[in-house]
Formats: sequence, C-alpha cells, structure tokens
Amino acid sequence: RWMRLQLQRNAQRQRNDVKDLLRERRERKDDEQQVRRLEEDRLAASLRSEKEQSLKAALEQREHEVEQATQRLKRNMQAAMPRCAAPRSAASSASAAAAL
Repeated sequence: RWMRLQLQRNAQRQRNDVKDLLRERRERKDDEQQVRRLEEDRLAASLRSEKEQSLKAALEQREHEVEQATQRLKRNMQAAMPRCAAPRSAASSASAAAAL
C-alpha cells in the first residue's frame, strides 16, 4: 500500500514536471515570437525612416531647383523688360513727334 502511494506520488510529480516543461516551452516560443515581431517592427520603422529621409532630401532638392528656376525666370524677365519697353517708348516718341 505504501509502495502504491509512493508510485502515485512519483507519477503525479512526473505529470506536473511534464506540464511545467510544456508550459515553459510554450512561453519560450511566445517570447521568441515576440522578439521576432519586435525585430521586424524595428526593421520596418528603420526602413520607413530611411524612406522618409530620402523623400525629404528629394523634396528639399526639388524646392532648391524650383527656387533656382524662379530666380532664373525673374532675371530673364528683367533682362527682357528693357527690350519690351524700348519699342513702346519709341512709339511714344513717334506719337509725340507727330503731335508736334
């Protein structure tokens, strides 16, 4: 009788040990999966950050190009103004001369 009780206790202890090992294995797998997810999230965030930086640099470059084009356009318009104004003033001179 004592032997049967001892065997039952040992069997119960072994079942509990197996349950504990299985639980620990599940927890370890869950932890590993969480670590993988965190690494994937970190990588995705890093890629997003790199893409944002690249887009920001491209946007700044484009803004610089637009500013240069605007300045060039202003210079060209200012350079063309005297040429456009000259015929008008000549026409004005001619009409003033005709009025005499």
